[in-house]
Amino acid sequence: MKWKIKPIYLPWYGALVQTLQYAHAGWTYLDLPGIFIVGSMGALISLVVAYAAARINDVAKDRKNSSWFFFALLLFVSPIFIGIAMNKAITPVISDDWPRWIVSAIWGLIPDGSVALSGVITGGSLVELRTSGKKTGTSSGTRQKATGRTGHQSRTSPNTSRSQAMRKIVQCPYCLDNMTQAQLNNHKTRCKIAQGVFTRGGGSK
Repeated sequence: MKWKIKPIYLPWYGALVQTLQYAHAGWTYLDLPGIFIVGSMGALISLVVAYAAARINDVAKDRKNSSWFFFALLLFVSPIFIGIAMNKAITPVISDDWPRWIVSAIWGLIPDGSVALSGVITGGSLVELRTSGKKTGTSSGTRQKATGRTGHQSRTSPNTSRSQAMRKIVQCPYCLDNMTQAQLNNHKTRCKIAQGVFTRGGGSK
């Protein structure tokens, strides 16, 4: 069985991981209530970062600067919030300051960076799933206009094909005369050679 990773799921997975990190930070700061309060805040921040990374280039010019400012602010504040909680949690394990802060910084930066990067990679597919049906309908309508065909014409196309087949030149299998299919249908009943074949085969004139 082959496993395939769909890029559309990466931002959601990154958001889940970051939500768990925020829940851990909430536990560190506020004990049990912090798991739900801070964890919910982490889910919101993660989804906003993924959405912003996917659509920030499509924002109108008059709002682009402010969008980039708040996007950068989230990417700056979020790792600090998570990293401080991690630094506090691993203090009994790593006593040296520099290694502890490096681990805390990596702990905070990787999920935010992963969510933002996966949002950039997936792009519009992350947030435009519900509009794909409308786009498909529009494109099919455009193709109809381009070809000049309507539903009525499409329904009558089998009749047109049949008419063309009836005008095709064919050969009588008995007298070998060339004629259209429509003529051949009437000719078979009057063809003398065909009547002789039927008579010799035991039929009646």
